[in-house]
Amino acid sequence: MSHLMAGIVLYGGIGWLLSLWLGHRSALIAIGVVVGVVLSTILVHTRISHADRVTEANSKSRFTNGGRP
Repeated sequence: MSHLMAGIVLYGGIGWLLSLWLGHRSALIAIGVVVGVVLSTILVHTRISHADRVTEANSKSRFTNGGRP
């Protein structure tokens, strides 16, 4: 959850700063928030799938060496 919130705040903040600089306030903030949600979701999905692969590999290796740790 913290990764999702951090992405929203970070990219929303970047959008806000760009809107101050360029002058299109609401559009750039909205784009920044959407980009933050998308990138944060991809990050969380990647971390979870990597953790699942590591767990699966560890459980398989336990059974391939005769049950000895």
